[in-house]
Amino acid sequence: MHTDVSNIKINLTLDILNLRNDGYHNIDSLFLEVDYGDKISFDPTSAFPIKVKGFDVPEDDSNLVCRAHALFCEHFGIKREGGFHLCKKIPPGSGFGSGSSNAWSVFRILSNFYGLKIDNDDLQRIATKIGSDVFYFSQGGACRVSGLGENIEKVQVENEGLQVVFGTIDEAVLTSDAYGWWDLSSFESGNSTNSFFSNPSISKLGKDSVLNDLERVICLKREKMKFFLDSYRKDYGFISMTGSGNGIFTFCKEGSDLNNIMSFFEKHCDYGPKTGSLII
Repeated sequence: MHTDVSNIKINLTLDILNLRNDGYHNIDSLFLEVDYGDKISFDPTSAFPIKVKGFDVPEDDSNLVCRAHALFCEHFGIKREGGFHLCKKIPPGSGFGSGSSNAWSVFRILSNFYGLKIDNDDLQRIATKIGSDVFYFSQGGACRVSGLGENIEKVQVENEGLQVVFGTIDEAVLTSDAYGWWDLSSFESGNSTNSFFSNPSISKLGKDSVLNDLERVICLKREKMKFFLDSYRKDYGFISMTGSGNGIFTFCKEGSDLNNIMSFFEKHCDYGPKTGSLII
């Protein structure tokens, strides 16, 4: 078996800048990698393309693992053989990018297995056929991501010894629904990414720091999400949604505060609480 862990990401900020002529949106976002994720293994002798344990995701070619396997083999002219075992610890559609991270794990595992190297241009071409977040995971860490997600710039953000506490609240939200609600709203972007980089300290974020544009429209549709975020901010301070899903996260140092926050999450989360460290 050849194994990898598909780390998740969080969107510390997410600005929706404008709707493009092709129906997609230009964004400006700060992605941070967290050392927690699904476990994925490649078995070159497997007769099955994918076997999944944990959260329910398709065991067919619609799974991003299978799509990444097929694209890799097509690109390098390799006969597609073997299959993957996926231990799905992150719920799908939650905004943590686990599917895209799974795809990057496939590229990394197969590159090592076949002794091949993918240059950045090739990687970007392959990755964008699956999803823009895949290319981010090839860079990892702290990145400013813009355009459709294809523009990725490594940035400096202090770790500050913080733990990430995360989970999910309420029903998952389809990305297309979230952006559609945004387009129908009268909201304007909060331009949180530029604001954060004027004083790039995670520990200084406060309860009034709403850094994800989509939160405003999703909270109009998801009462449980709105109640949780409002209640947490009142008692503890900063918390945010990630991406367009139902994933939420906050930061905390080890100690009594962490225990209290974990207890609060346990009362309300549908999944979680889980903890991980920032990789930045």
